[in-house]
This record gives sequence, C-alpha cells and structure tokens, in this order.
Amino acid sequence: MNRPSKKKRPATRRPPVVTPKVRAWVAEARIDRAGNECHPKNKDSLAVFAVSVHEGYPIGLEERFDLMEDVGKRFRDRVPEGAPSLWVFPGGYLGFDPTTKSWPGFDEAVVREALPAVLAFYPPGARLAFGADGAFEEGEQQVWICWRTPERAVDLHTISREKTDLVGRTLQVGPVRAAFFVGGEVPGSGASVSQLAGCRLLVDLAHSRVPGSASGAPGPRHVQQRQMLQFSEHGAAVLAHHHPGLRAAGRPRAGSQSDWIIFRGGRWLGEEKVSSLA
Repeated sequence: MNRPSKKKRPATRRPPVVTPKVRAWVAEARIDRAGNECHPKNKDSLAVFAVSVHEGYPIGLEERFDLMEDVGKRFRDRVPEGAPSLWVFPGGYLGFDPTTKSWPGFDEAVVREALPAVLAFYPPGARLAFGADGAFEEGEQQVWICWRTPERAVDLHTISREKTDLVGRTLQVGPVRAAFFVGGEVPGSGASVSQLAGCRLLVDLAHSRVPGSASGAPGPRHVQQRQMLQFSEHGAAVLAHHHPGLRAAGRPRAGSQSDWIIFRGGRWLGEEKVSSLA
C-alpha cells in the first residue's frame, strides 16, 4: 500500500521550520536470550536499534514517516537475513511536540494506512515500537508495536500508559521476551522488577530529555536510569527519547545521551555504537 498523498496531511503539521543537521541518533546492539551483549553473528540473538530524535525535528506525519523510512534504509543491512530485530523510537514520536511539551495528537487512520509502506523499508522479522499519543483520547500516551505478517499484512499491538497490565505489556521478540513502558512508568506505578522476571528486555519509550550519567551512580533525578540499572540485574534495558543534540560549545549536553542501552550486569553500550543520521 502506498503512503497517503500529501493532500491527506493531518492538522499536526506545524509552519515550516529548519530541519536540524542531525535528525536522530541510532544506538545499535545485539543481545542474547538472557540479555547479555553478544556478537552480531550470533544466530540466537536479537538486533536492537534505539532511535533518539532531535527535539527540533518537525512533528508532521510526513516528516516522521520519512525519518522512519530513512532509519530502515540505512540500517536494515546490519541485520542478518532472517534474523529478528527491534527498532525503538521515542515516546510521543507521533502526537507529541517536545519543543512546546504539548499534545496536538495525530490522525490514526492516516498512520494505519501508511504503516505497510513504512515497514517495507525494514528487514523481514522487524518490529517497530514508537510512541503514539492522543490517537484515541486527548492526553493518552501509548506504545504502538507493529510488524509484517507472513501474508504481508500489518499486525499492531498497543500499550497505554498506566492502563495496560503487565501481561499486555510483554511480547516475544525473536528469542527475547520484552516488556514495554512509556516514560519511566516502571517500576513505581504498580509494577516491579520481580514481576518482570520472565522478561529479559525492558524497553522505555521516553518523551524528552531524560537525565542520566554513565560515569557514576545515578543521582536522585536519574529515575529512569536507576530503573534500567535495577532491571539489568537479570536482563537488558533500552531507552529512546527526544533531545536537543549531543553537545553545546564542545561539551556534552545534560539530558542528551543516545547510548541508552544497558546490558545484563549493568554494562553500558559503547558510544562508538551510536550513529548520527543527518
């Protein structure tokens, strides 16, 4: 199915803006069924791509589809033929404006119509997880997880912040059982790491500027990092968010990490495994 024509652009489209030089940063990892980092050629593993997006990138559906397609085109060859993969985009990737912290929503019908064309840019076996806010009711924050069936149709699983139970949050992705949350809602909202013992991958779709520190113990404000480290006692954890760029005046920005993958045992993904997408 072709992407919707430009005549069907939804009302979420803002006035023309200057697109950032770097639109997104893609962290790439391979994990085994226990949540450990493993070699890319390990056949019993899951390829994970966490896409953090520049907060100044336009929120219109056409631009968001373009970015999704470009990520697939650039990185699909990194996935061995027939291997499973998971591609994570931020919370509110659709329907949220990180520059104004507002929720303009989006046209659900347009997105559903476009998903088959978007998924065609990804390898077979790929699952895309992205934030989708306000499609059903104003202010509702969701995770949409989509993939192609063997018949080339599209399956879609939705998770709602503070509404979906733990069973509904977990999916088998290749050899790994994964649990999906929005904006650090786990554990602290009725869920605990012990209740997720059957999962080996925690996926957090954050909205904007998550603070963190890879150089020491996380402080009181680093709630999501502490949750990820706690989970890493028995699995891997992944986070994607919107942020304003990695550096300002040559120094690392606060809340701008894009290497948000922590393997079992608390070891971080190396910064060299994060690619910029201009």
